[in-house]
Amino acid sequence: MLRTLGSLLAVVVSSLSLVEECFTKNDIVLANRPKLLLSKHLFYNHTTLITAPYGNYWRNLRRICTIEIFSPNRINKFHGIRKDEMRRLLLKLSRNLHEVFAKVELKSLFADLTFNNLMRMMAGKRYYGEDVTDDSEAKEFRELIAEVLLLVGTDTSAVTVEWAMSNLLNNPEVLKKAKAEIDAQVGEEMFIDETDITKRPYLRNIITSGDCTIGGYDVPGNTIVLINAWAIQRDPELWDDPTSFKPERFEKEGKDHGHTWASIAHRMVNLALGALIQCFEWKGLGDEEIDTTEGKGIIKPKVEPLKAMCKARPILDKDLY
Repeated sequence: MLRTLGSLLAVVVSSLSLVEECFTKNDIVLANRPKLLLSKHLFYNHTTLITAPYGNYWRNLRRICTIEIFSPNRINKFHGIRKDEMRRLLLKLSRNLHEVFAKVELKSLFADLTFNNLMRMMAGKRYYGEDVTDDSEAKEFRELIAEVLLLVGTDTSAVTVEWAMSNLLNNPEVLKKAKAEIDAQVGEEMFIDETDITKRPYLRNIITSGDCTIGGYDVPGNTIVLINAWAIQRDPELWDDPTSFKPERFEKEGKDHGHTWASIAHRMVNLALGALIQCFEWKGLGDEEIDTTEGKGIIKPKVEPLKAMCKARPILDKDLY
């Protein structure tokens, strides 16, 4: 579906086969990202891995991340961090839960686990929960992350549309202020002047590097391609009972839809889920189903934080003390 978003041309792709064509046959042509106010001011003039245009600079960033963070060897070396952060979560969750069931709010616990795991991998520091590396620094970091997530996730449909983002934020000074705080947090100025970065030849185009063909349709250069994941995830030709929550559907042999787990997430999710099931008994708050309504934000948080009734199992004392 071809749409015009203000002055920008956009193509909406809702077919899995065409999405696969976009990221195989046309992967290089469609490798760039929109140059938004957001990525200009918060992500150092479009120079981070997720905002940089395709080219030598982006390939170098990807190579560094692959070797230093995502390689099997590096992930194995981070095992001690994952284990320690999981132990801290279990200890915190186990307080006063040995005799009876008690209500717990899990969203904040999972956020602490995730952010501390990532920050210890990248910077060797804990910023969330208890026993943080530095109280004032941790507080500043948490406030900064909350502000950035609010700006990034005001409306995920607007992330790829410059005019919508401009209208939503209405003031580039908000982004500049947040960006200045990021610079102060990392301790040095990393912004690359626009007049310098645009000298690189591979930055000439915004989205596509030229005209291309998707599913027999001619797509002109500088067109935004929006993947309609919502429709693909609910396509009855791809999924049995597509609107139901059935994570086991991904385990079916011979039914590959191109979905893979990131190595770090795979190990962390398996460790956390296994430990929580092994060390605690769980039940809902009542007969009502858990509200899974999605809220605003790039990571689609739940509107209502997850709450449940929890009681520690005897094995917990053996594992943690």
